[in-house]
Parts: sequence; structure tokens; C-alpha cells
Amino acid sequence: GPLEVLRGLATRGGGPTMLRCAYQLAEHLKPMFLGLHPDTPIVSTHCLVGLAAVACGFKRVYNLVIDNHAQWFVVVPGALNLVQGPGNYAALLKMGVPEKELLLTGHWVPYSLLASLEADCRARIDRARSGK
Repeated sequence: GPLEVLRGLATRGGGPTMLRCAYQLAEHLKPMFLGLHPDTPIVSTHCLVGLAAVACGFKRVYNLVIDNHAQWFVVVPGALNLVQGPGNYAALLKMGVPEKELLLTGHWVPYSLLASLEADCRARIDRARSGK
């Protein structure tokens, strides 16, 4: 909706100010974590979840960096930020993200895509050979 459009326009620049804004928004998510033990590992697929977990004192927070374009608002300070590509990893280091908070993991792919990989590839090859 319109709020998502405004959020998209605001985050396009992705500077440090946007990271501060994301952190302030994540403060509203903190109640979700208050009933969990702080040693619980948290895997965040969005920086807001990771920011809230770090703000609640969780020490095992893993943030899946959602983009291959280095921007401040996709990083979670205090978490291990898992980065998909070497270019993004290098760019985040250049921006000043501490190396101990980054890990180059390669691309992650949903299991549902991998489960039928061989059959899907075979079908594509057959279609190409048959001219379809």
C-alpha cells in the first residue's frame, strides 16, 4: 500500500540515517522477544527482527542480508550478518561494518527449488532439444 511505497522511497538511499530509523522502528518489536531466553539463536530474514533481538540482549543473532546492494539499513550491528556475494561483502567492509560481524555465505536457495532441481533441469533440456 501507500505506506510501503513511502518506506521504499525513504530507504532507497540506505545511508546511516536509515539504519537509525530502522533501529527506532525495531524498538516496537522488542515485546516479541521478552519471553525468550537470551541464549536462543535468532535468525532474522529482515533487519528489523535482528535489530530488535540485539536490542533485547540476544547474543546469537544471525541476520540474512536481504540485498546484494550494500546499504546501511540491511545490516544489524551486534549480529553476524550473513552476506550472499563477495561484492556486497567487500562493499560492507568498505562502509565500515566490522569484519567480525560479517560472514560471506554464498547464495541461499529455498529447499523447494532444490528438491526438484534435477527433474526441472531435465525438463528444460528436453524442451530445448524439442524446440518448444
